[in-house]
Amino acid sequence: MKKRTLWYVLALIFALTALWGFGSIGESVSYFVWWFVCWGVLALIFFTIGARTNPDARFGKQTNAAELPDNYTAIDLVTTGDDPNLASILEFGAVRVRDGQQVDKVSLLVNPGAAVMDDIPDDLAASTGLDEKTLADQPAVDVALHKFLDFVGDDTLVAPNVGKEQTFLEINAQRAGVRLPMNSTVDPLAIDHEIFPSDSAHTEEDLLRRAGAGKQPAARALANAEQTVKCYEWLSDYVAEHGIQLKEPVDLVGD
Repeated sequence: MKKRTLWYVLALIFALTALWGFGSIGESVSYFVWWFVCWGVLALIFFTIGARTNPDARFGKQTNAAELPDNYTAIDLVTTGDDPNLASILEFGAVRVRDGQQVDKVSLLVNPGAAVMDDIPDDLAASTGLDEKTLADQPAVDVALHKFLDFVGDDTLVAPNVGKEQTFLEINAQRAGVRLPMNSTVDPLAIDHEIFPSDSAHTEEDLLRRAGAGKQPAARALANAEQTVKCYEWLSDYVAEHGIQLKEPVDLVGD
């Protein structure tokens, strides 16, 4: 049974009880006023509770047909641009989570080659510290990619706009002759949009502030993946506490 329905039913019962006093209290006006105020206040209280209750919240443990996984790996990439066909990966970041707890993490830097390092945007180098001096002694992307894939295994991958991360991984895997595993994916931004449909904005910054995980996405991949864990766990707790039935959280990928 939905919680809101119960609160409204109780409010209606108390309101009718208050009105019943018109024909049942007799000629005692003061007693009728006392009766009407008491039951009327109860009706108002339960109506207010109902109005503030999530429409989908239910009593008891819900069997969510598509529950959010407790075991997953949050990922992030630092790249030189947004186009996966043109941009290069400079850092892989990943955090492994089991039963909602971080159990392992990895940061893998990449030497993208001399030509790319000469063209790393100044603002990117300044915000991340990833410049020629930092990356010169790091392995090539195919070596780092192998280590990254070994770390994530067949875990569910969680990341804001995870489809973009997947495209970068797919293109670099093709270039390296590596076959990617068929990982399930979850996009926290898509979940945020589903459970807060009336909100006008669903950016990564909005989710970070909502979850109390920061004001801006971290510049480095590992730190960003750790922020993603905080946001995802907050969303997971919110869904559980409010009994929300998600449509399809696994493989729920944003636009």
